[in-house]
Amino acid sequence: MFQVFLKSVLFLVCICLNNVIFAAYPEEKIKFVASKKDDKDKIVASVNNVPIYLSEFEKKYDYATRSQPFTKKISKKEFLDHLIKFELVVQKAFEEKIHQTEFAREAFRQTLNQLVYANELTPKLNKITTSSLGNSDLQRFFKKNGFVKLSQIVLRIPYEETEAKERGRSVAVVQNKAQNIYQEVLKNPNLFDDLAKRHSQAPEAPVGGDIGFKTKADLPPEISDLVFKMKKAGDVAPPLKTIIGYHILKLTQKPASLSALSEEDLKLFKEKAVAFKQMEVAEEFYKSLEKKASIKVYSSVVQ
Repeated sequence: MFQVFLKSVLFLVCICLNNVIFAAYPEEKIKFVASKKDDKDKIVASVNNVPIYLSEFEKKYDYATRSQPFTKKISKKEFLDHLIKFELVVQKAFEEKIHQTEFAREAFRQTLNQLVYANELTPKLNKITTSSLGNSDLQRFFKKNGFVKLSQIVLRIPYEETEAKERGRSVAVVQNKAQNIYQEVLKNPNLFDDLAKRHSQAPEAPVGGDIGFKTKADLPPEISDLVFKMKKAGDVAPPLKTIIGYHILKLTQKPASLSALSEEDLKLFKEKAVAFKQMEVAEEFYKSLEKKASIKVYSSVVQ
């Protein structure tokens, strides 16, 4: 029930901060919760002479109940009680001048960022679906990002020296073990799944190291650069060191075209294409802002 309240009044914080966050706390009472719609608008409650108007109450109550269709519907009396409690806490914050702190200012900036994203970007992103993407979009994504199925054996490098000593697993030891496993795979490629189950320290070890289909956008650059140079299914690359440890990567499928994909795999590819298209749209939005702005980057300062 409390979650319903939180969701329904989250944007009230922005209203409060927008009014007074950069100003001194005024002597007169501030209408924290709502503004009056018109002269006929009724007051449903007041907190220290700060009114909660019927029009705003109904709007927020409707939002709260519609956004929680599968939970017990909160009564109007309960919801009003939540709004009153919210108002009491907000007024206490102003009394303690929390709105003038750096934390509050940053919270306000974060809220503005989220609101602009929700108003400007979210509607555009929601229009991008698997059914809205044309064949040209899918082919472009396939050409740019590829789509391969991989399995891996991961031997983790200890993060701390004490851990390495306790487990006897220095970088050299892990590297040597990875090389030995790789040699075993070269002698008998059919052993890869079994070796993954026995030695890999990654979550997919129980299923033979299968990590499914991946695009270039899904993988760290060093892994992406390696696997997309592999020629055919069954190829196994030498151990690759990353920040995590040593990876022995096996290419299990490399479709030449989208038509080679099963229905299930094509569905997954389309979902990834949607995410990629959404990132493109988001990037276009940020670039449009950058064109209108004066931006100076002092790279030497952050090196």
